[in-house]
Amino acid sequence: MWKLNKACISKLNLKTTGCKAEALSVATLLLENMPNKGLRKFLRAHCDGESLAVADSKLGNVIKEKLQIDCVHNQAVIELMRGVRSQLTELITGLGAQDLAPMSLGLSHSMSRYKLKFSPDKVDTMIIQAIRLLDDLDKELNTYEMRVGEWYGWHFPQLAKIVQDKILYAKAVKSWVCLIVCLDISLSSAQIR
Repeated sequence: MWKLNKACISKLNLKTTGCKAEALSVATLLLENMPNKGLRKFLRAHCDGESLAVADSKLGNVIKEKLQIDCVHNQAVIELMRGVRSQLTELITGLGAQDLAPMSLGLSHSMSRYKLKFSPDKVDTMIIQAIRLLDDLDKELNTYEMRVGEWYGWHFPQLAKIVQDKILYAKAVKSWVCLIVCLDISLSSAQIR
């Protein structure tokens, strides 16, 4: 496990983004292995003639190709990045653990939406609507199950104890209602004659 402190990272220069949209645009550019203008400017100013430890080998290749900066990506770099991530709140003054979790979650949700490239013209919308429809149907079925149990529980309360499954309960109630209607019809026709 790496033990990092501020003295270990001599050229750490952190810039806060102005808003969530700017953070998303910077992160998406990095995902596409394209360093943004601010990163290129920073790297030219601080990494001239030095090797740069990069977590993503593809991004390292792009940086090496475009900026002529030697990049290193190996197991030691991965461990170093893991150490930086684990001690990020100690390395950045003013950043608490309670602030880091919501920021990471918000950015990851935005990144997921970006990766999906959500567009109303695509098939993804139909899948999302189908899932919502299934959720709505599930809620409606639960509501009807509860109503059947309440309505017919007054007439035959033992049935809920006998039949635990809601679908079988509804079928039993349907059969029972049909039986009562048939008996009622046959009794009323017997009285007419």
